[in-house]
Amino acid sequence: MTRSVHRHQPLLQRATGMFWALGLALVLSGGVLGGSTVALLDRRPPMVAADRANLPNADTIAARLQSNLGLTSAQTESVRRAMRERLAALAVIRDEVATRVAIEHERLADEMQGILDPDQFDRWRRQFEELRRRRSADITHEVDGRDVVGLHQQKGGYR
Repeated sequence: MTRSVHRHQPLLQRATGMFWALGLALVLSGGVLGGSTVALLDRRPPMVAADRANLPNADTIAARLQSNLGLTSAQTESVRRAMRERLAALAVIRDEVATRVAIEHERLADEMQGILDPDQFDRWRRQFEELRRRRSADITHEVDGRDVVGLHQQKGGYR
């Protein structure tokens, strides 16, 4: 009759391996949570009505293209019509996004209020609002008093 011999790692070696695995899992999950929070807080706010007021309208864009590209009257009118339609569609999208962003910000605030004590929450809320205010102030549509429609694409986006 043969005996089977089972070899097991000593308890100390198993515990050390589990310790390192748990430590690695904690570090990775902390990185994911921290990175997600930074990504959430570092996003630009959606364009608000005041920002849209600074954007050129369809007439301004059509006139500029007529001058820069030498458009005919018919082309200029077609551009004007197309720009009106697209700008109106973009305004609807911006409004939808602004609503969704506001809802997510409130959800985040509700969750943070459940996690933080009142003093921490108050400080977090002030920091969060300041960050949102600064990010909103960063959005500009003019450079040296000139309209920069299309410039953001040439420069790699608004920063």
